[in-house]
Amino acid sequence: GCKNLLSVDIPVGLKEIGRYAFSACDALSGVVLGSNLEMIADGAFMRCMGMKKADMSTVSAECSLGSMIFADCVSLESVKLGENVRYLPIRAFAGCSLLAKIEFAEISALDSIGEEAFASTALSSFDFDRCVNLKKIEDWAFADTKINDINLSEGVSKVGEGAFFANESVTRVSMPSTL
Repeated sequence: GCKNLLSVDIPVGLKEIGRYAFSACDALSGVVLGSNLEMIADGAFMRCMGMKKADMSTVSAECSLGSMIFADCVSLESVKLGENVRYLPIRAFAGCSLLAKIEFAEISALDSIGEEAFASTALSSFDFDRCVNLKKIEDWAFADTKINDINLSEGVSKVGEGAFFANESVTRVSMPSTL
């Protein structure tokens, strides 16, 4: 990895960030991903040990997100998701052990959360109310988190195997009639 890389400026003309492009760039502390991107490939920022913030607030609906894009970024504390992010891929933030906060736009287009997307994170809450289009929560998506209130919106039609496994903090679960 690029051990001394401190920052990445994503130019307006850049359309794709390739597989593992910035993986293991330990000094990288944050990244802002813009609306111009059409693809962020597998593991693009995986294992960036110093990464504290990821801003996806302007990512377009057309942008394809690969698996493990921020997996195992053990210092990652917060993520901003924009209104256009529709799918969080497999292991997107898995193993980000300090990840405690997901900021959503007022209304989120998020309709599917991939397998192990938030597994083994410090999430204690997830604003399901802003995810009015959410239909699928795949297997192990929130396994080993600290979410205490699971209030799924109407329209959710799938909660996968082990979706909230090993979550000892749960005090309340509210399921929609669509399940």
